[in-house]
Amino acid sequence: MPASSSSPAAVLLSQIDEIDVEVERLVAGGDGLARYQGVPIFIPRSAPGDRLRVRLVERRPDFGRAEIVEMLRSIADVCELDVVTEVLDSAPAFSMLHQGTLPFAGREGNRLWGQLVDTVAKRWDDVVDALDALVTVPAVDAAALTVAEKETVFTEEAEEVGELTEADAEDDEEELYRARATRTADYYRRKYP
Repeated sequence: MPASSSSPAAVLLSQIDEIDVEVERLVAGGDGLARYQGVPIFIPRSAPGDRLRVRLVERRPDFGRAEIVEMLRSIADVCELDVVTEVLDSAPAFSMLHQGTLPFAGREGNRLWGQLVDTVAKRWDDVVDALDALVTVPAVDAAALTVAEKETVFTEEAEEVGELTEADAEDDEEELYRARATRTADYYRRKYP
């Protein structure tokens, strides 16, 4: 649907085709949200912090939708890690990813894609190790951890025999919270072992 010419956003969007934006955050549905002179632009397959060149594919009176034309900032630029830059520069296909699927069509495209896959298979652990080196894990008080582990074991055992339910915990908000948190954690432990 074309944008209405009466809103300022519609007028602005009608004057542009491609723009450079930075994604602020993800919104419901998983699209990235960027703004161009205050006008919201929704971009599928993007993440907060991505700097992108996008092409408007839909113009509405109050917002636009766009597709990614080019990544303007890569992981190597963000992290400033030599090993990441080295891995991304080691196969020409990495520099073509911003062009979408077109460079990977046909025989030459398959060859380029194969180089990229081989590089990832051989060197991706180097990238992950370099990124892991940036991540710090906060120190956890050993006594608090022991108490939490005992509470978790007690709660799990109580739930197994049906002793602890939300109805039992209605009078104690903290106990209710713990019961719900434990059930949620158990669900994810079973789903993602």
